[in-house]
Amino acid sequence: MINWLKKINWGVRFSDPGNMFRLVLVVGAPILTYYGLTATDLTSWGVVIGTLGKALSNPYVLGTVAVSFYGWLVDPTTANTSDSKQALTYTTPKEDK
Repeated sequence: MINWLKKINWGVRFSDPGNMFRLVLVVGAPILTYYGLTATDLTSWGVVIGTLGKALSNPYVLGTVAVSFYGWLVDPTTANTSDSKQALTYTTPKEDK
């Protein structure tokens, strides 16, 4: 496994609803944009699955999703791709006071 992936607090990232919503956006937006769709075009599971299938078979779309995902993954408050030592100790997202 890539070493820096071990230095990300995955539990906190995936337990935060706001963070999960952003993840859906960073994965979904490049796909919808490439195919010229909007969220209102996704009117059935067949359309959603068909669009995802097309996206998975298109290297360009996968590349744009990967770049978008990387932007979601990286913590801009640290010098590299890992979370800070303090953030690694969290069990829930830190709340500002």
